[in-house]
Amino acid sequence: MLIDIRKKKCEALYSYLRNTGGAIAVAFAVMAPVLMGSMGMALDLGQSYLVKQRLAGALDAAALAATAGGTTEDEIQDRVDDFMAANYPDNKIGDLIIESVDVTVDGDDVTVEALANYDTSFMRLLGVDFIEVAETVTVHRAIKGLEAVLVLDNTGSMGDTNIAHLKTASNNFVQILFDRAQDPNDIKIGLVPYSSSVRVGFYGLGYYPDDVEFAANGWDGSYTQYGDGTPFVTLPDDVDYTTNHGDNNNWYGCVVEHIDSGYDDAATHVPGSYGQLWSTAADGACTSGVNCSGHGWNPSSNSNDPDPDDTNDDYPGPWDIYMYGDVDTQNVCTAYEEQCENVCTRYRRGSCRNWEYQCNDVCTNYETGYVWDLNGDPNTNCPYAYVQPLISSDQALYNIIDTMDDHGYTYSNIGMLWGMRLLSPDAPFGEGSAWDDTNWNKAIIMMTDGEMFINNTYSAYWDTDRTSVDTSGELEDRFLEVCDFLKQNGVVVYTVTFDHATTNIGNATKQIYKDCATQPWQDYYADVSTGDELNTLFQEIAAALSRLHISN
Repeated sequence: MLIDIRKKKCEALYSYLRNTGGAIAVAFAVMAPVLMGSMGMALDLGQSYLVKQRLAGALDAAALAATAGGTTEDEIQDRVDDFMAANYPDNKIGDLIIESVDVTVDGDDVTVEALANYDTSFMRLLGVDFIEVAETVTVHRAIKGLEAVLVLDNTGSMGDTNIAHLKTASNNFVQILFDRAQDPNDIKIGLVPYSSSVRVGFYGLGYYPDDVEFAANGWDGSYTQYGDGTPFVTLPDDVDYTTNHGDNNNWYGCVVEHIDSGYDDAATHVPGSYGQLWSTAADGACTSGVNCSGHGWNPSSNSNDPDPDDTNDDYPGPWDIYMYGDVDTQNVCTAYEEQCENVCTRYRRGSCRNWEYQCNDVCTNYETGYVWDLNGDPNTNCPYAYVQPLISSDQALYNIIDTMDDHGYTYSNIGMLWGMRLLSPDAPFGEGSAWDDTNWNKAIIMMTDGEMFINNTYSAYWDTDRTSVDTSGELEDRFLEVCDFLKQNGVVVYTVTFDHATTNIGNATKQIYKDCATQPWQDYYADVSTGDELNTLFQEIAAALSRLHISN
């Protein structure tokens, strides 16, 4: 019985399917195009969304790069076109409509629009051959100021035509930055010509330099005050400031680095020592290394060292003057055998016929004293050009560049150190913005044409025989310390080695400058060998910095 019921149900189902099969086939035939079209439309729309994402990414990158590299609408348009061509190649889905890439500049807002076509695969069956994808991006340009310092080798190896090439390159660097600036006040440039030291000049005495007026009239204290007028160089009473590099007695404007240990503000200058010896003795005597070292430099020691004040930004001054020479010892009498009176016993026609006694001035005992022995010109190896603190005047910079000349030894670390001091917001200069000020970018460009080299007599490290800084390796280590300080504080560092025909810079030294640069292998270090290459490089760096000036 159960078998019969099941049999009847199967026969009924079979009969239903046989009778309705034609209707289902017709329905499927009718719905198939709709189902296939829906699936194809979903696929094509999904692909068009991918095109939109790709277009948006390329447009963002192009807009940001272009606004950082151009200032006018035409310049930005050209750069956007170049970036879109590079970042939206033809071998990917979606065809960029080149003519549709459009740039609009409205104040600090830059809007970039673009269209791309996606060629459909399935929707063309429905008569839709392509889908147009549009994208728009707006970039707000935050104009940032730029503080840049040129640290320039003015040493003896820059002779012949090389210093002329450096002047040309430096002038072009300044011109490009000021020509491209929307507002000259947004650009501040400083200069540090260096050799064995740097010439801070009249700034160190609290006045703006005025060489012409000084040479004509002498200094009467009536010049324009610099900063708050506080000197950051200690000028002894028996030494004057001079603008004559060949003056045999006076100070031309270079300084020695400071030693904090043992520095005594109350120490008195030892007369005749040209600002080099400072006594801590009550009577101003200079008869021992201890009482002659009131400003830190001990004439009886050969291990004087200004570290760490020559590698960081912690010391505001004062500094002592640079007067080329070295320490000599001499015997100083502590008592006389007799007082010489030169009294005559008999006279003839107003003249002495003989003496009452012989005047000998013989000492009964001695102490070792110290004197400063000048070696020829006391301003030897002090650069002719003085530093120029950050300034927004291209003409003032041209004037300083014009005074550069080749002279002295290569202390690149000292040049870099004073470059850091120019960028600093702190004393002795103070024109720089705060290290973390987001409204200003900072950059330093260090240029050299030779190996770092110790002068065998005198430099910014005082008497060479009395200091432990006695190898070029010491200079290189301190150079890199300054570079690290700058980079840690967000300064963009460019380094240039000028390996011209009359010099020979070794690979090890070139590596030092690479290591100093912000990114050694990405356009922040360069080695050039001709004046034309140097000029071109400085122009390229200026162009790069001008883009940094307007970048977000």
